[in-house]
Amino acid sequence: METANIELPVYLIGSQFDGGTVEAAFKQFEGRDEFCLSMIDDVKDARGKPDRWQTVKRCVKKAIEAQEDLFVLCESDHIFTAQYHKDYLIRNIIEAHGQGCNILCGGVASFQDAVPLSRNRYWIDSFMVSSFTIIYAKFYQNLLDEPGTENLTLDQNLSKMTSHKMTLYPFISVRNYPKSGGLGTLQCEIMYRFTNSGMKLKIYQEAYDRYILKNR
Repeated sequence: METANIELPVYLIGSQFDGGTVEAAFKQFEGRDEFCLSMIDDVKDARGKPDRWQTVKRCVKKAIEAQEDLFVLCESDHIFTAQYHKDYLIRNIIEAHGQGCNILCGGVASFQDAVPLSRNRYWIDSFMVSSFTIIYAKFYQNLLDEPGTENLTLDQNLSKMTSHKMTLYPFISVRNYPKSGGLGTLQCEIMYRFTNSGMKLKIYQEAYDRYILKNR
């Protein structure tokens, strides 16, 4: 597959862009010419706090104005895994689009059920915590029309909106937490959940290899 001239728009969001967070996020994309990275300022609510759902809508409007077929919603704590490869990502983006996907996650910390659609791509019934999420154009208007539920996280709001969602495995993205200063309970829990989700999908992949791929 020829991928040399493909450039994926990436919209970087986060509640804070101070300290080393934004610097670390931008470094993840250094030397990766398959991405065009833009930092999106947070939309603030009436109390002056970041409104992440409205920030996502700002990303959608930017994508519509630029006539983008898709965009990557990337949180500032994203880090690429060792399994990331340009061709691997783009091939799955194209194939997922052909299967009617609305949301394709680069990795998830939590899901309930999964169905293998290929060796590296899985339908999931729900997800939580995805720092690298591809959103396709046919889903833009749905996002603009959705008011969002205030007591849900960004990922929960996205997940509940569509059944047409998938994740890659092996993951190409997980959350990056600074090694200095120690990890809090929530950070440790999320890291554990990413590991656990990966272990669950590995079982699905092994079954796919044994019962489907082997018999082709």
